[in-house]
Amino acid sequence: MDNFQAFLQITVSLVFVLVLLFIFTRYLLPLFAGRRPGSRANLRVVERLALGVRVSLCLVKVGKRYLLLGVTPTRVDCLAEISSEELAATEPAGVGMADFAGLLQKSKERLMSLGRTADSREEQEEEVGSRDES
Repeated sequence: MDNFQAFLQITVSLVFVLVLLFIFTRYLLPLFAGRRPGSRANLRVVERLALGVRVSLCLVKVGKRYLLLGVTPTRVDCLAEISSEELAATEPAGVGMADFAGLLQKSKERLMSLGRTADSREEQEEEVGSRDES
């Protein structure tokens, strides 16, 4: 009987810990993700590009300046300072929500035109079928 009580106590404790872990990751962690203690509005990681398993390039905005950082497990090196004009000039065209809306509208129009051509084919087939009967 002693073993069963120990097993039951361990099982209940494990379930309790798992429920607490779920609540923390589901509800409390998103609240802390946006704001970290000591974070400032002047420092922000704009983009990150993985070059290898543990090596990456980071574009960081510091105030009004942009810095390109090389990040490895043992070092962080400032590779270049990029002006906002250079950054805007190298931004690929056709990226953004407005362009997505345009692509969606074009796709919708294309589907609608395919539906119209299918309807017109059915009408033509009906006309040909009625002519053949007469």
